[in-house]
Amino acid sequence: MGNAASDGSTSAASIFDAAQTSALDKIVSEQSYMMSDSVWVTFFTLDQPLLDMPPATLQQFFRPYAHNFARNTVRSGNFRMLIRHVTRSVRYLSPPRHHADTIVTTTTTVLATESFHVINVLCVVRHFIKHFIEHNCEVVTLFATEGNSTSSSTDNDIAVDFLDALLLLLFDAPTNGGGNPFRKALATLADRDELSMVAHSLPFSHVVAVLGRNIHIELHATLLYHALLLNPSFRDALCRPVLPLLEAIYMHTLSPPRLYTLLAVLLHLSENPLVVQTLHQSQDHQTWYQERYLCDLSAASVGVLVLCRVLKANLSVLHDSLVQSMAMALLWNVMQFAKNLHPTATQSLVKLLAHAAKKEQLLRPSPDEAAAYLATARDLLLCIQLGCTPRLLPANAQLVFDVLNGLAMHPSEALRDDIAMVLGTVAYCRAMVDQGDDEGDGDDDGRMHDLTMEQVLERIQGGCKALAHSDDDVLEDIDFDDLDDHLEQFQQDDFIKEALAKGVDLRQYAQQIDRELREVEMESITQYVAKSADIVDLYNQVQSCDDILARMQEMLLGFQADLGGISDEIRNLQNESIGMNVKLRNRREAEEKLRLFLDQVYIPPTLIEGIDDGDVNDAYISYLMILHSKLAYAKLSQAAPTSLGIVPATAKAVQQVDGDLEKLKLRACAQIREWLLGRINDLKKPKTNVQMVQQTTLVKMKYVLFFLNDHAPSVASELTETYADTMSRVLVGVVKAYHTALFKFVDESAGRTDVVAVEEASLKASMFSSRVKPTNAFALGDRDKVVENAVAPPILVHMAQAEGGRWPYEALFRSTQVHLVNAATSEYLFLLDFFKAAEGSNPVRVRELFLRIFAKTLSLGLEQLENYLCTCYDAIGLLLMVRLTLQHQQVLQQRRVPVLDTYLNRVLLLLWPRVYAVLELNVQSVKTAKPKKLGNVELHPHYVTRRYAEFVASVLALVPDAAAAAGVYGHMAALRGALVELLDKLADSAHKTAKDKIVFLINNYDLVVSVVQERKIESDELFDELLTNSRDKFVEEELLSHYGPLIGFVQQAEAKQRTVGGGDATIPLDSAKVERIVKDFNGQWKRGIEHINANVMKFFSNFRNGMEILKQVLTQLLLYYTRFVDLVKKSWTRPPSFSNDIVTTQEILYEIKKYSRSF
Repeated sequence: MGNAASDGSTSAASIFDAAQTSALDKIVSEQSYMMSDSVWVTFFTLDQPLLDMPPATLQQFFRPYAHNFARNTVRSGNFRMLIRHVTRSVRYLSPPRHHADTIVTTTTTVLATESFHVINVLCVVRHFIKHFIEHNCEVVTLFATEGNSTSSSTDNDIAVDFLDALLLLLFDAPTNGGGNPFRKALATLADRDELSMVAHSLPFSHVVAVLGRNIHIELHATLLYHALLLNPSFRDALCRPVLPLLEAIYMHTLSPPRLYTLLAVLLHLSENPLVVQTLHQSQDHQTWYQERYLCDLSAASVGVLVLCRVLKANLSVLHDSLVQSMAMALLWNVMQFAKNLHPTATQSLVKLLAHAAKKEQLLRPSPDEAAAYLATARDLLLCIQLGCTPRLLPANAQLVFDVLNGLAMHPSEALRDDIAMVLGTVAYCRAMVDQGDDEGDGDDDGRMHDLTMEQVLERIQGGCKALAHSDDDVLEDIDFDDLDDHLEQFQQDDFIKEALAKGVDLRQYAQQIDRELREVEMESITQYVAKSADIVDLYNQVQSCDDILARMQEMLLGFQADLGGISDEIRNLQNESIGMNVKLRNRREAEEKLRLFLDQVYIPPTLIEGIDDGDVNDAYISYLMILHSKLAYAKLSQAAPTSLGIVPATAKAVQQVDGDLEKLKLRACAQIREWLLGRINDLKKPKTNVQMVQQTTLVKMKYVLFFLNDHAPSVASELTETYADTMSRVLVGVVKAYHTALFKFVDESAGRTDVVAVEEASLKASMFSSRVKPTNAFALGDRDKVVENAVAPPILVHMAQAEGGRWPYEALFRSTQVHLVNAATSEYLFLLDFFKAAEGSNPVRVRELFLRIFAKTLSLGLEQLENYLCTCYDAIGLLLMVRLTLQHQQVLQQRRVPVLDTYLNRVLLLLWPRVYAVLELNVQSVKTAKPKKLGNVELHPHYVTRRYAEFVASVLALVPDAAAAAGVYGHMAALRGALVELLDKLADSAHKTAKDKIVFLINNYDLVVSVVQERKIESDELFDELLTNSRDKFVEEELLSHYGPLIGFVQQAEAKQRTVGGGDATIPLDSAKVERIVKDFNGQWKRGIEHINANVMKFFSNFRNGMEILKQVLTQLLLYYTRFVDLVKKSWTRPPSFSNDIVTTQEILYEIKKYSRSF
C-alpha cells in the first residue's frame, strides 16, 4: 500500500516516513484499533502541515488508501476512531465561549506552529470523506447510531457532505477575535467509553444540536437550512434547533440578510405539523428570555413572543417586506395548532394588534405607512381567527378574552369587519355549547342570537378563571355542563348580581319578589277601572272610522267597473293595429324581393355606356363586376333566394334581356384583350421597370383576367401564352446583358499553377505576373464577407464602371444569383396574385407558367457557370460559391418560393465536383513535389508549409455543415498526410544532424498549429500531436548534448534498479563515477543552461514556441537531476565525501527562474 502512495507523488512520499506509512496501512485495514493504540499517534506525528502540499498531489496520494478504507472500515470501525481523534485534537484549539454576535468578513488560517498536526488530522479526514463519495460506498454504517440502522445509503449521503462542510468550517472559520464555535462544539463530544465502539458514533441529532446552539452565526444557519431541507435523516431532531433559533433572534441585533436565513429555517421547520404540535408542549424555563420570569412556557408561546417582537421592530425600524412576510407566515403556521397559549403570549399578540390599529389611524395622511400597519393588523386578526376556531376555542379562552377586552370596545374603523369575524366565531361556539340547555325552551335561534358582547366577555372571563384553577384529578367524574349553563344564565341578571354581592338569603328574597308582583297586579287593575269612560269613548271613535272606510270602498268599486270598460276598448284597438302592421310588413317584404329580382334582370343605361365606350380603369372594374353578377344570375338552373321561387333561366324577363347581356359580354372581352395586349407590349420597351408595371397596373386590374377565365377562357389562355413568351425574352435579354457587363470587372484569384507545393521557379515567376495574385489562392482574407452579405443588393453596372474596381468571381456570382433570386421571387408572387384559375390561386399551374418564363434564363445561367468552372482553380472561391448557393436556398425557403430548387441543386452539382478536383490537384502537387526544386531548406518554416497552413485554415473555415462536405475532409486528410511525408523528405535531404531535423519539423508543425488556432478553426488536424512529440525529442537531444553523462547514468541505474527489485530497491553504485559526474555537473551546469537558452533563441523564430520548449528542457533537466540525487541518497546511508559538491535543487530552481520571466 505504501508503494502505491509513493508512486503517486515524490513530494508526498517525502513527508511520511516508513513508520507512518505502515501505520496508515493498518488504519485502512480490516483490523480495529482503539484510541489508546500507538498507531494513531505514529501516523499523525508529522513534521510539517499537509496544507502546504498541492491539492492535486494530496488527492493522488490518498486515493488508493481511501479505496481500501472505504471497503474495510465498515467492519473495522476505524473511521469513527478517526472522528473521535478529530474531536479530541480540536480541544487544544477551542477558544472561550463568545458573548457577542460578531460578524467577521475576513478569514484567517488555523495554522499555528504548535498545533498544525491537528490540521493534518482534519485534512486526512476530509480527503477520506471525499473518496468515500467517489467510490459510492455504503456510508450509512459510518454514522449510524444504536437502533438506527435501517436508513438507506441514499438518505445518508448528505451526512457525508455535511460532515465535510463541518470540517471545512474548522479550516476557514476565523480564530482571532471572533472565535470558532464548531471547535468548541466538537470538543464537547467527550469519550464516554474507550472500549465501546458505539460510544464513538456521530449521531445526526448531535450535529443538529451543535448547529442549533451556534445558529446566530449566519453560515451555520445556512448550513442547517440546507441539511434540514435535503436530508430526511434529520427528521427525528427537527424540534431541537427551534429554541436556539429563537434565542439567536431574541438576543442579537441582526441585519435583514441574517434575519432572512434564521426565519427561513424556522419557516421550513414550522411547515411540519408534527413539529408545531410538539412545540406547543410545555418546556423548561428559558433563561435567555429576560423580560419577565415565566414558568411552564411552551416553545410555541416563546415563538409567538419573539415573532411579535420581530414584527414590531420591522414596522418601526426595518420596514422590510420579506421579513414581514416570513414572520407572519411563521405566526400563521404556529396558530394553526395553537393550544393553551400562555397569557403573556396572547397579550403580546393583542398589544401588537392594538398598536398596529392605533398607528393606522394616526398615519392616515401617509397612505403607504398606514397601509403597512393596516395589513399587519389584518394579518394578525387572521392568525387570531385560526386560534379561535371551534376546534381550538376551549383551549384558547384566554386569547379570545384578551382580543375582546383589548379591541372590542374601541376598534379601528378599518378593522370592524375583521373583529366581527372573531366575535361571530365566539358567539357561534358559545351558542353551540348552550344548545343542549335551549332544546327544552323551543327557542334555539333566539338564544343563539341573544348573546351580547358583555355576555361573551363574562363567559370567556369565567372560563379563563376556571382554566387557571381547574383540578382535573378531583373534578374528573362530575358533569358541570347543565350547572354551568344555569349559573351563567342567572349571572346575567343585574338584581341577582346585586343580591349575591350583598349576601341576601335567596329564599326570603324570592318571597319578597312574589309579594311585589301581586302588588303591581292590583295596582294595574285599579288604574284600568279609573280609565273606563275614556276607553268607551275610544271605542265609539273606532266605530265611526269603520263606517267612513266602508263608504270609500263602495266608491272605489265603481271606479274599478268604469276602468274595466275602457280596457276592453283599448284591447280592440290593439288587435286592429297588429293586423295593420302585419299587412304593412308583408307588402314591404314583397317589395324587397321584387326589387332584388329586378336589380338582377334590369340593365341600366350607365352599365351599357360604361362597358361599350369606357376606358379600362377602376370604374370599368365595377361595371365588369355588375355584368358578371347579371350573367351568372341569368344562367342559374335552380331557384335563387331573390327569384320568388322561379328558376331564373326560365323566367320571361330574363330571357328578354339575355341577348343584350351576351352582347355586353363580347364587347367587354374584346376591350379587355386589347388593353392587356397593350400592357404586355409595354414590357418589351427598353428601360421599362417590369416590376412597377406589374404591381401598379396589372395587379390592380387583376379582375379583368378573372372575368376572362369565366366568360372567355380561350382569350385568357391566349393572353397567358403571350405574357409568358414576352417575359421570357425580356428576362433572357436582361440577364445576359447584366452578366456580360458585370464580368468585365472579374479579378482572377488563382491559376492552374497556384497549388500548395509549387516549385520555386514557378513561384518567382508568379510574383512578377500582373494577371494573377498568388496570395489570394490560399489566404481567405476578407473574401468571406461575401457570405455575410449573401442577400445584399447586387452590384450595379454603372456604379462599377464609375468606380473602376475589380471583384473576385464569387462576388460577381453572388450579384448574378441575387439578381436572379429577386427576379424569381417577384415574378412568382406576381403570377400567384394575377393569374388565377378561379377564386383562389392554382400553385401547380403557376409553377408551370413560371418555368416556361424562366426556362431560357436558368439555362443561360447554368451554361455561363459551367464555362467558368472549366478553367477555375480557386478552391476558396468555389467553396464561397457553394456557401452562397446554400444561403440562397434558405432565403427562398423563408420566402416560400419553391420554384428555383432544381436550378440551385444543379448549381451545387456543378460546384462540388470542381471543388474536389481542385483539392485533388493540391494533394497531387504535394505528393509529387521534388525537394530539390522547392528551394533552400533552412531551419525556419518552409514556404510550402505556410501555403498549406493558409489553405487549410481557409478551406476548413468555409466547409458547410452538409453531408457533401465529407469529401472535403477526406481530401484535406490526404493533403495533411502528403505534407507530413514531404516535410520528412525535406528534413532528411537538407539537414544532416538529428537535432537540425527536429528543429526544422518543430518550426513547420508550430506554424500550422499557430495559424489554425489563430483562426479558431475546429478540425481533425493532428499537427499538435506531432509538435508535442518533436518537442520531446528535441528536449532529449538538447540535454544529451550538454549533460550526457548524467542522463546516461540515471537511465542505466534506474533500468538496473527495476530488474533487481522494483523502484525502491537499493543497488550499489560506482563511487568514483558518481563523484566524477557530481563534480562535472557542479562545474558546468550553469554554462549548459546558458547554451540551451541561446540555442532555443536561435533555432525557433516563434517566441511563444521557443519559451515553451525552453521551459520543457529546464523542467526535464531538473527531473533528471532530482532522480540522480535520489539514487545517491539511497546508496549512501551517510553523506559521501563529495556531498559538498552536490548542487541543491534550490540552486537549480533559482537559476531556472532567471530564464522563466517570459514564460
